Amino acid sequence: MAPRPLTPAFHPVMRRLESPVGRALAFVCTVVPVIVLVLSSADVRRWAHKNGPLILTVGCAVLVLLILEVSHLRSIRSVLEADAEAAAMHECATEPMTLSPRQPTQRDLRQFQEILDLWPFDSGMYPWINGAFNAHTWSKRDSDPLINFVHKWKGSFFDDEVVETAFASFFGSVQDLTHWMAQNGGVDSDRTQNDWGDPVYSVVDGDGRKGGWSAYDKLRNEAGEICLRVLEARQALERVGRAQGL
Repeated sequence: MAPRPLTPAFHPVMRRLESPVGRALAFVCTVVPVIVLVLSSADVRRWAHKNGPLILTVGCAVLVLLILEVSHLRSIRSVLEADAEAAAMHECATEPMTLSPRQPTQRDLRQFQEILDLWPFDSGMYPWINGAFNAHTWSKRDSDPLINFVHKWKGSFFDDEVVETAFASFFGSVQDLTHWMAQNGGVDSDRTQNDWGDPVYSVVDGDGRKGGWSAYDKLRNEAGEICLRVLEARQALERVGRAQGL
């Protein structure tokens, strides 16, 4: 794997590092030959013996400079290590995490299967909403399963957060539909019962509604949008649940 390029934050520090190292190497390469050459002369040795305090002072000054240079290099090394650690932490934080599949709880398994049994695609509430409901007339037999579902499942939740999000969307859509029916449907004055003796509810049409037929059509369109959300949320709930191992 190719080495990761240095981030821009590294480059100023590297330039700071190059200067002290270069100066230290130049100092050593220059001073060592001079010292060897100087000590090889008898006159210089006599001069050095005579001016010992001065040489000692200069030597101490040079030693202090070297100590300062080493301390400077150590501080630069600390900066480099801190930058490298920060870059590594940032890289780990930005990499997508792969979570192992979570084992579904028994409650999630039971509730998920119960919803599938209550909402099959080929019978019951789903096909009624998908085709039979016209947002104008319906019987108590049609609306009771929706109302009962909302009453029973209100406050329910899934332990799996992903499934819970899908369930909340589905439940909210069904609840919106029951609210629409309760707010806009009334007992049909022309036909209070259907062939099975159930009460019949209807929405007041444009002739008897304030705003006329445009208001009536707008109201029915709202019901159609809610029904579409219910159907899509039901499909999404099963799809998400299957993906999460339910």
